[in-house]
Amino acid sequence: MISIQDENLHQIEEIRKVNVAAFGDNMAANLIDSLRANKKVYLSLIAEMEGRVVGHILFSPVFIEGCIVPLRGSALAPVAVLPEYQKRGIGSALINESLKRARELGIDYVILLGHTTYYPRFGFVPVSNYGLTSSYGNGEHVMIQELTADTLKTISGKICFQPEFRENGC
Repeated sequence: MISIQDENLHQIEEIRKVNVAAFGDNMAANLIDSLRANKKVYLSLIAEMEGRVVGHILFSPVFIEGCIVPLRGSALAPVAVLPEYQKRGIGSALINESLKRARELGIDYVILLGHTTYYPRFGFVPVSNYGLTSSYGNGEHVMIQELTADTLKTISGKICFQPEFRENGC
């Protein structure tokens, strides 16, 4: 059975190992370390199964360049599952629970870079559907979800990720 919970300080090394194994390098793990060190984490959840950390998801702040409307946006990145535990619904469980918690935290919208066939099942659509772009452009892989209805209806501009993303090669 999968258990989803907030990360704790005792799991930091396990979370790093999950991200390294899932992505095959240190890039995502280094990004997480940088965001944590700079206190730019809205939400960080782990998935436990069989007594071990097998998955992780992190949300960090984003903003819309030049937007004067007080919106609270977040990047969903990364989401990682140990390779031997993939295709068991762990990533889906992490995404669903984190979106629920993000709504509870008052986050208005969530942006991500991801697979165009995977994330739409969770309600994500291309940012171009809202006439927005991002620091990563506005290709089909740049997707967004409103958590507060009609938040993005009258907004335009570029959604900017934290500088730690570029600094860590993401």
